[in-house]
Amino acid sequence: MKIAYFSPLPPQETGIAEYSANLLPHLARKARVTVFTDRASQVKPSLRDRFSVRGLDGFTGPLHERFDMCLYHMGNNLCFHESIYDILLRYPGVTTLHDLNLHSFYGELLMKRGRLAAYMREMAYAYGTAGVHHARQAHSGLMPYGVERYPLFERVGRVSLGVIVHSQYARRVVASRCPRTRVRYIPQPVPVASESITDREAKARLGFEPDDLLVGSFGHVAPSKRVDVALRAFARARRSFPNAHYAIVGGVMEGYELSSLLDELGLGEEVCLVGYADDAIFHTYLRAVDVGVNLRYPTHGETSATLLALMAAGKPVLVSRVDAFVELPDAACVKIDVGTEEQSQVETWLLALLEDRDMRCQIGRSALDYVQSECEPEAVAARYIDFIQQVLNEV
Repeated sequence: MKIAYFSPLPPQETGIAEYSANLLPHLARKARVTVFTDRASQVKPSLRDRFSVRGLDGFTGPLHERFDMCLYHMGNNLCFHESIYDILLRYPGVTTLHDLNLHSFYGELLMKRGRLAAYMREMAYAYGTAGVHHARQAHSGLMPYGVERYPLFERVGRVSLGVIVHSQYARRVVASRCPRTRVRYIPQPVPVASESITDREAKARLGFEPDDLLVGSFGHVAPSKRVDVALRAFARARRSFPNAHYAIVGGVMEGYELSSLLDELGLGEEVCLVGYADDAIFHTYLRAVDVGVNLRYPTHGETSATLLALMAAGKPVLVSRVDAFVELPDAACVKIDVGTEEQSQVETWLLALLEDRDMRCQIGRSALDYVQSECEPEAVAARYIDFIQQVLNEV
């Protein structure tokens, strides 16, 4: 099987690039893969030396180049996916839909470029007269844009020969809106690395004391990540655990007043704002944390690569009991209800986990077992090949 593979790749700062870096070595053992990406000359040598990597503008079509299938990775960031989207529409194939909600993608692609008529057509295509009415009302300022109600993944879903998603929740949503499209749930590929350093060594490298307790949030910081809830709980926990620290590893959304919140809570040196971290620093923090926090509400139906990375590191993680996260085994994480009980539950569980090392280890072992059984990259690659072959047999 010969596959044309379209995706961001490292060093592009997106989780989808890391996803592909994890999947490609295993997929390439089962098929002949040519990778098409933006800035091909800047791709890490470790990938360029192992695979045929070409620029997106050099793709001349699957028939001309005799590819059996195009495999697209589609997310909601226009910067990384605009060119991939254009090729996807021209040469449909199998699409891995990393984000169920593409409304912000179309907002950047169309609305911010003054293409109101094109945005209206997209809303009409997906939602009929109701979508057009809403778009007009929102554009006139009479109501906010209904990003949650109108996710706008429908064109990608219906054009594609097959769609891959990362949860059963996402599979049901896509199937309901695109009933003629083949949709397959395949977990994310998550490698479980051998422990090159111990937790204590990781803490020492980062400047913490051996007995310090470290709570960590990983990934891009935005209001939906509920970091404010976690920090308020952490501020209370420090009254009982003065040796506790909090690390936020990831960039902060522009306009999100995180520093003001830290000032309000009196958290200065206790919270470390790491920003976007390279692989070495990221994995050192993964190793060092005692408790992970990966709350999300509202969600767009996505799964979280940083959550799975924490679980692969054998860490107990607090997650929101909503959408795709409900599918995680109860023993492998701590599920927090959204709504009025969220704050109190985060506080209760954070205190309990900081207090009880055995509990942290037990949940962490279950988390690691889950990742090893469901997300092993070789098995994920085999499921990709199986689905692509099924699509080829049926088209």
